[in-house]
Amino acid sequence: MWMGMSSDFFFALFFRKYPYMQKLNVAVMCGGFTAEQNISLLSGELVYKNLDPDRFNPFKVVVSKNKWIVEPFNTTVNLQDFSF
Repeated sequence: MWMGMSSDFFFALFFRKYPYMQKLNVAVMCGGFTAEQNISLLSGELVYKNLDPDRFNPFKVVVSKNKWIVEPFNTTVNLQDFSF
């Protein structure tokens, strides 16, 4: 359990700063494959929309059982190295 959330509730923020960029790249992960998927998608969308674009390069990653999709690019995440 993470901060009171069940392990089935896929919601996380990942930060990675590149030395040549001023902004942080942030992936907002949401979705999953449980009954709480819709709640996670709504929460993820709220976080994604409220990240300050002057400080962050936000990416929304929708997690499903077979693949992860980066929106709005509709690109699949390589689960071996998490690139897209």
